[in-house]
Amino acid sequence: MERLTTYARDFEYNLPMQYYEGRSLDNADALDFRFCFILIENGSGLLTINEKRYFYMAPCIICINEKEHIVIKKTDSLALKAFYFHPLIINCALDFVTTRQLPEDCSLTLLQDSYWNKFFVNRNDDYYGKISIGPMTSKKISILLYNIFKETQAQARENWPCRSRSFFLEALFILDNTFIEENPFKEPYWEHVDDRLFSILIYLYNNYEHKLTIDELTSVFSINRTTLSKMFQDNLGETFVTFLNKLRITIASQLLRDTKLPVSEVMFKVGFNDNAHFLRTFKKLTSFSPSGYREKYCWM
Repeated sequence: MERLTTYARDFEYNLPMQYYEGRSLDNADALDFRFCFILIENGSGLLTINEKRYFYMAPCIICINEKEHIVIKKTDSLALKAFYFHPLIINCALDFVTTRQLPEDCSLTLLQDSYWNKFFVNRNDDYYGKISIGPMTSKKISILLYNIFKETQAQARENWPCRSRSFFLEALFILDNTFIEENPFKEPYWEHVDDRLFSILIYLYNNYEHKLTIDELTSVFSINRTTLSKMFQDNLGETFVTFLNKLRITIASQLLRDTKLPVSEVMFKVGFNDNAHFLRTFKKLTSFSPSGYREKYCWM
């Protein structure tokens, strides 16, 4: 039996896709074989892609192609759903070659359907497949992935393959609708980060909503202010305050796009306590006021 494939029980048919749910993930069986669409619903920590380490923080989506080996180690807090699939699920004319180079005489339908491959094959210094999302988007995509699981398990109607495919395409549509390429926060190159700063950055990711000061960090990590400031400049090219503000504003922008929470509540959720400071910092990093940003990008 071919791995990562769903077989029809009542007729001779199969779909090159499979649903997975768990607290860890290793896509070794999918290499050269399947793309992988991963929803991390809960937890934060480190993952590796082709042995390079990256930080993740829920909720987020990670889109992996067939050449990328991703390993997310098990933790008590981690909860994820994944969907393994061959590109022909999107369009039967797509494979691992045409997803990257369409034929010159391709049809308009193929050209349009190939659009969805961008999440899985496009890569640059700022995008390695991970897309941070808001809580409502996470819930909607979680439901769609679980609907795929129910359809493929129950196979209650003859059109279950079409329904499964439509749920996945809807998930991609939602992701595209909430994906904002302009992002003030550039993730650190974790491979190049000093080991001492590495622990500090993990601490900031997990505590950004609390009041954080340089004095607190120097106390928690037994390091002096001068050394701490130099570590940020040498490794990230910016100050501790700039890094923290960019992280907080990025998370605030996700909440503004993805919820109807009042701006004041968003402000407190990401660690700001002063309205003027939040408004000034948000506009400096995004060129929008929080309300203006919501008006342009909120999908709700």
